Amino acid sequence: MLFCTSKTVTSGMLAGLLMASSLGQAANFGGPDAVENTIADDAARVPSLVQERLLEPWFQWKQGLQDDTGFSFGLDYSSVYLKSNEDGFSGDDSAASGMLRVFGSWDLVGRGTPNTGALVWKIEHRHRYTDGSPQGFGFDQGYVGLIEPPFSDEDTRLTNLYWRQRLGGGKGTVVAGMLDVTDFVDVYALASPWTGFMNFVFSTGSAAMFVPNDATTGFAGGAMLTDKIFLIGSLANAYTDPTEPFDTVGDFFSENEYFSSVELGWTRGQNRIYQDNAHLTLWHVDESAPAGTPGGWGVAFNY
Repeated sequence: MLFCTSKTVTSGMLAGLLMASSLGQAANFGGPDAVENTIADDAARVPSLVQERLLEPWFQWKQGLQDDTGFSFGLDYSSVYLKSNEDGFSGDDSAASGMLRVFGSWDLVGRGTPNTGALVWKIEHRHRYTDGSPQGFGFDQGYVGLIEPPFSDEDTRLTNLYWRQRLGGGKGTVVAGMLDVTDFVDVYALASPWTGFMNFVFSTGSAAMFVPNDATTGFAGGAMLTDKIFLIGSLANAYTDPTEPFDTVGDFFSENEYFSSVELGWTRGQNRIYQDNAHLTLWHVDESAPAGTPGGWGVAFNY
Protein backbone atom coordinates (compact mmCIF):
# COMPACT_ATOMS: atom_id res chain seq x y z
CA MET A 1 0.00 0.00 0.00
CA LEU A 2 1.33 3.42 -0.95
CA PHE A 3 0.37 6.72 0.63
CA CYS A 4 1.06 9.82 -1.45
CA THR A 5 0.77 13.51 -0.74
CA SER A 6 2.00 16.64 -2.44
CA LYS A 7 1.96 20.36 -1.86
CA THR A 8 2.68 23.27 -4.16
CA VAL A 9 3.21 26.78 -2.85
CA THR A 10 2.87 29.42 -5.54
CA SER A 11 3.71 33.08 -5.60
CA GLY A 12 1.67 35.40 -7.64
CA MET A 13 3.13 34.61 -10.98
CA LEU A 14 1.80 37.17 -13.23
CA ALA A 15 0.86 40.50 -14.27
CA GLY A 16 -2.66 39.28 -14.01
CA LEU A 17 -5.63 40.27 -16.03
CA LEU A 18 -3.76 41.52 -19.08
CA MET A 19 -2.19 38.10 -19.65
CA ALA A 20 -5.56 36.41 -19.26
CA SER A 21 -7.16 38.75 -21.76
CA SER A 22 -4.31 38.42 -24.27
CA LEU A 23 -4.58 34.63 -24.12
CA GLY A 24 -8.29 34.99 -24.73
CA GLN A 25 -7.56 36.70 -28.07
CA ALA A 26 -5.55 33.76 -29.40
CA ALA A 27 -5.94 30.02 -29.77
CA ASN A 28 -4.09 28.45 -26.86
CA PHE A 29 -2.70 25.01 -27.75
CA GLY A 30 -0.62 24.44 -24.61
CA GLY A 31 -1.43 22.24 -21.63
CA PRO A 32 -1.67 23.12 -17.93
CA ASP A 33 2.11 23.04 -17.44
CA ALA A 34 2.94 25.31 -20.39
CA VAL A 35 4.64 28.39 -18.92
CA GLU A 36 2.11 30.99 -20.04
CA ASN A 37 -0.82 28.85 -18.90
CA THR A 38 0.77 28.32 -15.49
CA ILE A 39 1.30 32.05 -15.13
CA ALA A 40 -2.30 32.82 -16.06
CA ASP A 41 -3.73 30.14 -13.76
CA ASP A 42 -1.72 31.34 -10.77
CA ALA A 43 -2.78 34.95 -11.30
CA ALA A 44 -6.49 34.16 -11.65
CA ARG A 45 -8.72 34.98 -8.71
CA VAL A 46 -10.58 32.08 -7.10
CA PRO A 47 -13.76 32.24 -4.96
CA SER A 48 -12.92 32.74 -1.30
CA LEU A 49 -14.42 34.08 1.92
CA VAL A 50 -11.77 36.80 2.03
CA GLN A 51 -11.93 38.77 -1.19
CA GLU A 52 -8.79 40.84 -0.62
CA ARG A 53 -5.59 38.96 -1.45
CA LEU A 54 -2.77 39.37 1.03
CA LEU A 55 -0.25 39.74 -1.80
CA GLU A 56 -2.38 42.15 -3.84
CA PRO A 57 0.40 44.79 -4.03
CA TRP A 58 2.69 42.09 -5.44
CA PHE A 59 0.13 41.19 -8.12
CA GLN A 60 -0.39 44.84 -8.98
CA TRP A 61 3.34 45.44 -9.33
CA LYS A 62 3.71 42.45 -11.63
CA GLN A 63 0.76 43.58 -13.73
CA GLY A 64 2.37 46.99 -14.12
CA LEU A 65 5.63 45.32 -15.16
CA GLN A 66 3.83 43.30 -17.81
CA ASP A 67 1.91 46.37 -19.03
CA ASP A 68 5.08 48.42 -19.38
CA THR A 69 7.55 45.84 -20.70
CA GLY A 70 5.69 42.69 -21.80
CA PHE A 71 7.69 40.70 -19.23
CA SER A 72 5.86 38.25 -16.95
CA PHE A 73 7.36 35.71 -14.59
CA GLY A 74 6.56 33.31 -11.79
CA LEU A 75 8.00 30.90 -9.29
CA ASP A 76 6.69 28.01 -7.26
CA TYR A 77 7.91 25.34 -4.90
CA SER A 78 6.47 21.81 -4.79
CA SER A 79 7.04 18.85 -2.48
CA VAL A 80 6.08 15.19 -2.76
CA TYR A 81 6.12 12.54 -0.03
CA LEU A 82 5.52 8.83 -0.69
CA LYS A 83 5.08 6.25 2.05
CA SER A 84 4.63 2.48 1.96
CA ASN A 85 3.71 0.02 4.71
CA GLU A 86 6.51 -2.27 3.48
CA ASP A 87 10.22 -1.76 2.86
CA GLY A 88 11.25 -1.72 -0.79
CA PHE A 89 14.18 -3.51 -2.41
CA SER A 90 16.48 -0.77 -1.10
CA GLY A 91 15.21 -1.16 2.46
CA ASP A 92 13.44 2.21 2.40
CA ASP A 93 9.71 2.62 2.98
CA SER A 94 9.41 6.29 2.02
CA ALA A 95 10.72 8.89 -0.41
CA ALA A 96 10.42 12.66 -0.51
CA SER A 97 11.57 15.34 -2.88
CA GLY A 98 11.19 19.04 -3.64
CA MET A 99 11.33 21.24 -6.70
CA LEU A 100 11.83 24.96 -7.20
CA ARG A 101 10.70 26.33 -10.56
CA VAL A 102 11.36 29.82 -11.94
CA PHE A 103 9.78 30.65 -15.29
CA GLY A 104 8.53 33.46 -17.48
CA SER A 105 7.80 34.90 -20.89
CA TRP A 106 8.75 38.17 -22.55
CA ASP A 107 6.72 39.58 -25.44
CA LEU A 108 9.37 41.12 -27.67
CA VAL A 109 7.52 41.30 -31.00
CA GLY A 110 4.03 42.60 -31.75
CA ARG A 111 3.19 43.51 -28.16
CA GLY A 112 -0.43 44.66 -27.91
CA THR A 113 -1.46 42.69 -31.03
CA PRO A 114 -2.73 39.10 -31.45
CA ASN A 115 0.47 38.16 -33.32
CA THR A 116 2.94 38.41 -30.47
CA GLY A 117 6.37 36.81 -30.41
CA ALA A 118 7.80 35.89 -27.01
CA LEU A 119 10.86 34.31 -25.42
CA VAL A 120 9.67 31.61 -22.98
CA TRP A 121 11.90 30.04 -20.33
CA LYS A 122 11.81 27.75 -17.30
CA ILE A 123 14.61 26.74 -14.90
CA GLU A 124 14.18 24.11 -12.18
CA HIS A 125 16.09 22.74 -9.20
CA ARG A 126 15.04 19.18 -8.34
CA HIS A 127 16.32 17.74 -5.06
CA ARG A 128 15.52 14.88 -2.69
CA TYR A 129 15.01 14.99 1.07
CA THR A 130 15.50 11.25 1.63
CA ASP A 131 17.99 8.61 0.44
CA GLY A 132 15.79 7.81 -2.55
CA SER A 133 13.62 10.10 -4.66
CA PRO A 134 9.95 9.64 -5.62
CA GLN A 135 11.01 9.11 -9.26
CA GLY A 136 12.28 5.60 -8.49
CA PHE A 137 10.09 4.75 -5.50
CA GLY A 138 7.53 2.79 -7.50
CA PHE A 139 10.21 0.50 -8.94
CA ASP A 140 11.73 0.09 -5.47
CA GLN A 141 8.34 -1.12 -4.24
CA GLY A 142 7.93 -3.59 -7.11
CA TYR A 143 5.53 -1.44 -9.13
CA VAL A 144 6.20 -1.59 -12.88
CA GLY A 145 5.48 2.04 -13.61
CA LEU A 146 6.29 5.61 -12.69
CA ILE A 147 4.95 7.71 -9.82
CA GLU A 148 5.83 11.42 -9.94
CA PRO A 149 8.80 11.05 -12.35
CA PRO A 150 9.59 14.81 -12.27
CA PHE A 151 10.55 14.60 -8.58
CA SER A 152 14.13 13.40 -8.78
CA ASP A 153 17.60 14.49 -7.66
CA GLU A 154 18.83 16.13 -10.87
CA ASP A 155 19.68 19.49 -9.24
CA THR A 156 19.59 22.52 -11.56
CA ARG A 157 18.23 21.97 -15.04
CA LEU A 158 16.82 23.94 -17.96
CA THR A 159 13.34 22.80 -19.00
CA ASN A 160 12.22 25.47 -21.48
CA LEU A 161 14.01 28.02 -23.64
CA TYR A 162 12.10 28.68 -26.84
CA TRP A 163 10.55 31.28 -29.09
CA ARG A 164 6.75 31.39 -29.30
CA GLN A 165 5.20 33.17 -32.28
CA ARG A 166 1.48 33.65 -32.81
CA LEU A 167 0.26 34.01 -36.40
CA GLY A 168 -2.89 34.68 -38.37
CA GLY A 169 -4.48 36.96 -35.83
CA GLY A 170 -3.82 34.45 -33.07
CA LYS A 171 -5.31 31.43 -34.89
CA GLY A 172 -1.91 29.74 -35.20
CA THR A 173 1.17 29.31 -33.00
CA VAL A 174 4.73 28.15 -33.74
CA VAL A 175 7.35 27.32 -31.09
CA ALA A 176 11.02 26.46 -31.64
CA GLY A 177 13.91 25.87 -29.26
CA MET A 178 14.24 23.73 -26.13
CA LEU A 179 10.80 22.27 -25.52
CA ASP A 180 8.90 20.00 -23.18
CA VAL A 181 6.67 18.05 -25.56
CA THR A 182 4.22 17.23 -22.75
CA ASP A 183 3.25 20.92 -22.89
CA PHE A 184 1.37 20.34 -26.15
CA VAL A 185 1.17 16.60 -27.04
CA ASP A 186 -1.95 14.68 -25.93
CA VAL A 187 -2.74 17.18 -23.16
CA TYR A 188 -5.84 17.41 -21.02
CA ALA A 189 -6.81 19.28 -17.86
CA LEU A 190 -5.45 16.71 -15.37
CA ALA A 191 -2.31 15.68 -17.28
CA SER A 192 -0.02 17.71 -15.03
CA PRO A 193 1.81 15.78 -12.27
CA TRP A 194 1.76 19.03 -10.26
CA THR A 195 -2.01 19.52 -10.28
CA GLY A 196 -3.49 16.22 -11.49
CA PHE A 197 -2.62 12.59 -10.82
CA MET A 198 0.63 11.37 -9.26
CA ASN A 199 0.68 8.15 -11.29
CA PHE A 200 2.24 8.72 -14.71
CA VAL A 201 -0.28 6.35 -16.29
CA PHE A 202 -2.79 9.23 -16.10
CA SER A 203 -0.44 11.75 -17.69
CA THR A 204 0.57 12.39 -21.29
CA GLY A 205 0.16 9.27 -23.41
CA SER A 206 -1.27 7.20 -20.53
CA ALA A 207 2.16 5.54 -20.08
CA ALA A 208 1.77 3.93 -23.52
CA MET A 209 3.39 6.73 -25.55
CA PHE A 210 7.11 7.38 -25.86
CA VAL A 211 7.79 10.78 -24.28
CA PRO A 212 11.16 12.53 -24.74
CA ASN A 213 12.79 14.08 -21.73
CA ASP A 214 12.09 17.78 -21.42
CA ALA A 215 14.52 20.43 -22.66
CA THR A 216 14.66 18.64 -25.97
CA THR A 217 15.48 20.64 -29.10
CA GLY A 218 12.69 20.83 -31.63
CA PHE A 219 9.78 22.77 -33.06
CA ALA A 220 6.01 22.50 -33.05
CA GLY A 221 3.03 24.31 -34.46
CA GLY A 222 -0.71 24.47 -33.97
CA ALA A 223 -3.52 26.00 -36.02
CA MET A 224 -7.28 26.33 -35.86
CA LEU A 225 -8.60 24.81 -39.10
CA THR A 226 -12.12 25.99 -38.19
CA ASP A 227 -13.60 27.61 -35.10
CA LYS A 228 -13.66 24.19 -33.42
CA ILE A 229 -11.18 21.93 -35.26
CA PHE A 230 -7.45 22.21 -34.51
CA LEU A 231 -4.25 20.58 -35.77
CA ILE A 232 -0.95 20.30 -33.83
CA GLY A 233 2.34 18.85 -35.11
CA SER A 234 5.84 18.51 -33.67
CA LEU A 235 9.36 17.23 -34.35
CA ALA A 236 11.93 17.01 -31.54
CA ASN A 237 15.01 15.12 -30.36
CA ALA A 238 13.91 11.77 -28.98
CA TYR A 239 16.83 11.32 -26.57
CA THR A 240 18.21 14.12 -24.43
CA ASP A 241 19.80 14.96 -21.09
CA PRO A 242 18.06 17.96 -19.46
CA THR A 243 21.08 18.59 -17.24
CA GLU A 244 23.16 19.18 -20.41
CA PRO A 245 20.46 20.81 -22.57
CA PHE A 246 22.66 22.64 -25.07
CA ASP A 247 24.23 19.37 -26.20
CA THR A 248 20.90 18.46 -27.80
CA VAL A 249 21.05 21.39 -30.22
CA GLY A 250 23.83 19.77 -32.26
CA ASP A 251 22.30 16.32 -31.82
CA PHE A 252 19.10 17.50 -33.50
CA PHE A 253 21.00 18.00 -36.77
CA SER A 254 23.59 15.21 -36.44
CA GLU A 255 21.95 12.22 -34.72
CA ASN A 256 18.62 12.24 -36.63
CA GLU A 257 16.78 10.43 -33.82
CA TYR A 258 13.42 12.13 -33.56
CA PHE A 259 10.09 12.04 -31.83
CA SER A 260 7.28 13.31 -34.05
CA SER A 261 3.55 13.75 -33.54
CA VAL A 262 0.43 14.90 -35.38
CA GLU A 263 -2.76 15.63 -33.48
CA LEU A 264 -6.24 16.40 -34.80
CA GLY A 265 -8.82 17.60 -32.33
CA TRP A 266 -12.13 19.28 -31.65
CA THR A 267 -12.77 21.90 -28.97
CA ARG A 268 -15.53 24.16 -27.71
CA GLY A 269 -13.24 27.02 -26.73
CA GLN A 270 -9.99 28.17 -28.33
CA ASN A 271 -8.62 30.05 -25.32
CA ARG A 272 -8.09 26.88 -23.23
CA ILE A 273 -8.19 23.91 -25.60
CA TYR A 274 -6.90 21.43 -23.02
CA GLN A 275 -9.89 22.01 -20.74
CA ASP A 276 -12.52 20.91 -23.24
CA ASN A 277 -11.52 18.84 -26.26
CA ALA A 278 -11.44 15.48 -28.00
CA HIS A 279 -8.32 14.59 -29.96
CA LEU A 280 -6.51 11.81 -31.82
CA THR A 281 -2.70 11.79 -31.65
CA LEU A 282 -0.41 9.84 -33.99
CA TRP A 283 3.19 9.60 -32.75
CA HIS A 284 6.45 8.04 -33.93
CA VAL A 285 9.93 7.63 -32.43
CA ASP A 286 13.13 6.61 -34.21
CA GLU A 287 15.29 3.78 -32.95
CA SER A 288 18.55 4.63 -31.22
CA ALA A 289 21.68 2.49 -31.13
CA PRO A 290 23.43 4.64 -28.44
CA ALA A 291 20.35 4.51 -26.19
CA GLY A 292 19.69 0.86 -27.01
CA THR A 293 16.02 1.48 -27.72
CA PRO A 294 13.84 0.35 -30.65
CA GLY A 295 11.71 2.62 -32.77
CA GLY A 296 7.94 2.56 -32.65
CA TRP A 297 4.69 4.37 -33.20
CA GLY A 298 1.21 4.52 -31.78
CA VAL A 299 -2.14 6.26 -31.66
CA ALA A 300 -3.62 7.94 -28.58
CA PHE A 301 -7.21 9.08 -28.15
CA ASN A 302 -8.44 11.41 -25.44
CA TYR A 303 -11.82 12.97 -24.69
